[in-house]
Amino acid sequence: MTAALVPSIEWARIPGSRRVGEFGIASRAEVRSVLLLSKRPLDRIEDVAVDSNSRTSVALLRLLLARIHGVRPRFHPMEADPGVMLGRWDAALLIGDAALAARVTRVEAHDLASMWNSLTGLPFVFAVWAARDDEGARRAAPAVEAGLQAGLEALEESAARAASRHGLSPAEILSYLTRNIHYRLGPDEATSLDLFLEMCREEGCLGAGRPVT
Repeated sequence: MTAALVPSIEWARIPGSRRVGEFGIASRAEVRSVLLLSKRPLDRIEDVAVDSNSRTSVALLRLLLARIHGVRPRFHPMEADPGVMLGRWDAALLIGDAALAARVTRVEAHDLASMWNSLTGLPFVFAVWAARDDEGARRAAPAVEAGLQAGLEALEESAARAASRHGLSPAEILSYLTRNIHYRLGPDEATSLDLFLEMCREEGCLGAGRPVT
């Protein structure tokens, strides 16, 4: 069995790959861990420093700025240091721990999952569990289900360990893991994923690729 949690945009680039069940990482509204900080109104942004560890978040930002604000700024990959990023460019895209720990002052802060929800009325899917083919997806599904159940049962312990490493309280981490993201994908998430990938193709963030399934 070979299966992995794959960023949404990368899943679309893997020929023949199939989703494993209805598992992934999604957010219904505010995600908190994908954040755009901007010194300017979004319709005046010309340059954005991006933490390039998440290609899905970079693609999402690109299409949100184009679709909502009519701008297509230049993107500059950098290390995730908000002070350095904003010292050089108009805005900074932070993901993961850097976004969760950001203390926002004197700049606008925009949560990308909330922006997507405002645009589409849908949750946003950041990653999906995927395998190489239909047979691999079928065989992997029980193991992914078991792993998810075990992870959900250990959320408080996981939050405590993460808090000790990242300078956030266990309550903050647990809130993020239980309120801001979810791990089972339904019809709304499937619709959202298809729409996101189609918009990415239209904006040139993704090649023609294979049909979304």
